Amino acid sequence: MRKVSLRKTPPVIKRGVGKIYHKKSLYLILVMVIITMAVTGITIYLLYTTAFKRERTRLVEIAQSQARVIEAVARFDTMHSHEDHLEGSFGATLSQIRDAHKNYRGFGKTGEFTLARLEGDNIVFLLSHRHNEPEEMAEAIPLSSELAEPMKRALKGRSGTVIGLDYRGAVVLAAHEPVAEINLGIVAKIDLAEIRSPFIRAGMIATGSAVLLIIFGAALFLRITNPLIRRLEESEAETRAIVETAVSGIIVVDNRYLIELFNPAAERIFGYSNAEVMGRSIEMLIPESSYSSSEKDFDDYLSAAKGKFIGAGREAEGRRKDGTTFPMEMAISEMYLGKRQMYVGMVTDITDRKEAGERIRNGEERLSKFMDSDPDAFFLFDPELDLVDLNKAASRLFGMNKEEVVGKNILELSPGIKKTGRYDKYLEVIKTGKPFSANDLVPHPKFGNTHLVLKAFKVGEGLGYIVTDITEIKKAEEELREALSIKSAFTSTVSHELRTPLAAIKEGIGIVLDGSAGGLMKTRKIFSIRPRGMWTDCTA
Repeated sequence: MRKVSLRKTPPVIKRGVGKIYHKKSLYLILVMVIITMAVTGITIYLLYTTAFKRERTRLVEIAQSQARVIEAVARFDTMHSHEDHLEGSFGATLSQIRDAHKNYRGFGKTGEFTLARLEGDNIVFLLSHRHNEPEEMAEAIPLSSELAEPMKRALKGRSGTVIGLDYRGAVVLAAHEPVAEINLGIVAKIDLAEIRSPFIRAGMIATGSAVLLIIFGAALFLRITNPLIRRLEESEAETRAIVETAVSGIIVVDNRYLIELFNPAAERIFGYSNAEVMGRSIEMLIPESSYSSSEKDFDDYLSAAKGKFIGAGREAEGRRKDGTTFPMEMAISEMYLGKRQMYVGMVTDITDRKEAGERIRNGEERLSKFMDSDPDAFFLFDPELDLVDLNKAASRLFGMNKEEVVGKNILELSPGIKKTGRYDKYLEVIKTGKPFSANDLVPHPKFGNTHLVLKAFKVGEGLGYIVTDITEIKKAEEELREALSIKSAFTSTVSHELRTPLAAIKEGIGIVLDGSAGGLMKTRKIFSIRPRGMWTDCTA
């Protein structure tokens, strides 16, 4: 027998479905937050990267253009101004640059370009910086220092961009370019914080806005879904209550016929607990005696059962935990949960029903025998006075074939009762329950002088009546009346014949008693005549 690991909760009807969906809703909101933050972050990052590239390109253009201008001025001063300035052509070039630099404070909030030369192992800045006091030069910085990384590269003759520390120690994006004619280095730079600042601010605004929108959306989502979840919880509770309180056993199996749901009624019917059957094959509930001759194993049985039981209830045989078998009514329906094919079986123990049916059949058989043994004709009609049953005496008495007359209306069997008013009396018996009897029925032409007595009474919601054939009784009564008449005539004749001689005797006795005969006797007896000719004497 196949067996898999047990599961405590059937997956078909999950408990706490509302809590599950609440949790899933929170997960959904969290996912929305993460996605929103990710999209916002990616968007800001892409914008920042684009702005960073543009800023780097601009710095390169500034540094290179300024370097080329300074080189051109230096070449001119070398050719024409080396004697006009106390410091020679370099001094003339530097003075022009400083003069121009006074009117250019830089770009943005922190952007500037710086000019420096190498004196020994120190970097000496030649222009004042916007971050220092006006006309104040930055202090010389040793080449070994971590500061002024862009200028170090420029003084080494390298051209390009770098993110590093400037002379202040601030992280900057800088473009560095050597000034070849006079061995200087020029750097165009801007604080990295200034480049990032608008994007950080935009990110914070976007994040705040996203959070507010997510909170609003989540509240709206929960407001919409909470009633649905409540209805789902109520539906789940109703479904669980129906399954758990159902009188019929409910068994759900998957497409491998492994049990996934076993309700309390099924536990009572089969004697197994839920834990004992979960994940096990339904084969444990079907006895091998249920297999037909063409079904070699359980798979054959199930293949045939799906055709017989799906969509309709059929009688089958079940097996309890103790091994005993019992009759059951089983109906199977097919369902799908997603792509999962499952079967739902409704099982009812019909042991009591079968026994009750057997008792009813036995009772009906005994009743039928009793009715058939009764010499009286018995008829049973439904509320519409359609014939339901009749016994053999009724068939004999009225010459009816039971199979031909059952189901016919009483008016078809006896059309004349409508005119005599008997039909209405029968309906009144059904309505009021008051019995009705008649012994003055007009004999049916078919039966000649047959005398019948009818007794109608209510049976359930219908009508029953008994017809008694009293023809023989009537004949016996007639014969009795004739016998009594003959007896009366005979008695009258005998009485007359006896009364004539007795009158003469009585007269003679009267004479004797009156003394007309003398003193014939000293002692006399008095005789009296009583009815029926009995004599009584007494001594006087």
